[in-house]
Amino acid sequence: MRWPILLVLAAAVAGAQSAPRVQISHTTESLRGVSAISREVSWASGTHGTYLRTTDGGRTWIPRQVPDAATLDFRAVVAFSADDAFLMSAGPGDQSRIYHTSDAGQHWQLQFTNTNPKGFFDSMVFWDAKHGAVLGDPVPDESGKLEFELLLTDDGQTWHAVPPAQLPPALEGAVLQGRRRSTVASSSMPLHTSPL
Repeated sequence: MRWPILLVLAAAVAGAQSAPRVQISHTTESLRGVSAISREVSWASGTHGTYLRTTDGGRTWIPRQVPDAATLDFRAVVAFSADDAFLMSAGPGDQSRIYHTSDAGQHWQLQFTNTNPKGFFDSMVFWDAKHGAVLGDPVPDESGKLEFELLLTDDGQTWHAVPPAQLPPALEGAVLQGRRRSTVASSSMPLHTSPL
């Protein structure tokens, strides 16, 4: 009779250990992105220039705001340590930006501001702390042809645009998504996936 009770008790304990845990963010901002470095260190990003950081496994999240960024919507964060993180804001034109900190948010370096008034950043991915990419919505060129906006960094500090001629054509209604692979799909073309 003891074995079934012990088995149920062991299963309950194991289930309780793997259950999600509610964490208090200490902000009323809408959170958009998260980057978990380890069981202890994570970063989050959100509206009104907000970012959050925890170094104790989420027991304490500390919200902060990037200086002079109160109008920005940080939709992506990629972090490499408790000190090193990148933020990407999304919005029309110069509201799409890339920031970097190497001192846990004490100072933020504005690395890139989108100068295309029709541009709108969508996502950010890194392979390591020096190699990353930012992808924007397709925007029409002077002739009206849709072209993707893709930025790359090879040093984690400067960003350069990939010429549209080197990118696949953007089709009306196309969607790009993915973390390690790029996926392009639209209602008028078959799904195409290729390594980044």
